Amino acid sequence: MNNPDSQEFWLLGLLGGPRVALSPSPRMHKSALNWLDLLGHYVALEVKPEDLGGTLAELFHAGYQGLNVTNPHKIAIRPHLCGVSPEAGRIGSVNTLVLTDDGYYGDNTDARGFAAAYLGDLPGGRATRALVLGAGGAARAVTAALLDRDVRPLSCSRDPERARELAGPFGLDSLPWSELSRTGPLDLVVNATSSSGPDEFEPRPPVLALARGARVIDVNYGRSPNFFRELAERNSAAFHDGQAMLAHQARLSFAVWTSMDPGLEPFVAALDGSPGKKKDDLRARLAKNSACPRTRDGDYRRNVMSPFSTKTFLPCTGPLILSGTALLED
Repeated sequence: MNNPDSQEFWLLGLLGGPRVALSPSPRMHKSALNWLDLLGHYVALEVKPEDLGGTLAELFHAGYQGLNVTNPHKIAIRPHLCGVSPEAGRIGSVNTLVLTDDGYYGDNTDARGFAAAYLGDLPGGRATRALVLGAGGAARAVTAALLDRDVRPLSCSRDPERARELAGPFGLDSLPWSELSRTGPLDLVVNATSSSGPDEFEPRPPVLALARGARVIDVNYGRSPNFFRELAERNSAAFHDGQAMLAHQARLSFAVWTSMDPGLEPFVAALDGSPGKKKDDLRARLAKNSACPRTRDGDYRRNVMSPFSTKTFLPCTGPLILSGTALLED
């Protein structure tokens, strides 16, 4: 057991929209902290877009060493940062922030998390016909991960202009929502929008043709009814929700903040809700590719996030109150 008198207290959190209160991220990261006998807490905070800069400044002054960023802030947060990693710059979105003396430095673990969770057994190559729905931060990360496997996906969003903005920098073609039914048989469909249920889409997605052996992935999790699960079932295709990606990207973010890797087990246990009991489908998917850089203290930060500097933190024993909004802990 680490000596609590000499141990750093980790202040970690998540910035997001209205759905942030439902996120399992606090459970996962608290599980990881406990796994390594580290002191700290992880809190979820709903932030309005117009309050993003002010909230980030308050968290900076409070000494929060690490933050996750989720919908709708992954792209909008960029101007409030002191810099971003090459990966975040390439993708055009940020999901992980690290405290430095100059402000927060942004990274992206979504693409690596998606690849580790779902692409370990994907043949790859340009023969794979893939479709990515969405034009936000998650869609950008998924697109980057597929391009790394030499898969050139079609990009489609309900907002044609945003679809073109995503596709253009990657050198891809965007597809109007109204023409989705013309794609021909698809090997891979990835829903990277914030919607999953049939009634959440306006207009609704048209019927998509799937190739034999296709897979359908919804980066959201815990959604029912789910248009994409139903699509997979109608076509006898494999379906995966976003839990495996969530666990992998969380593990990578934790390593970025702490330079320590607890493995996938504490994150999976928190998602299962029953530590010590295996959930075969999720754990099998996670086990396919569980690589994460194991580093000596500081190596990951120096090599990947340089320049990096540290601050001295005082212990904190409870959630802070920022701008009248209580940080949520579960």
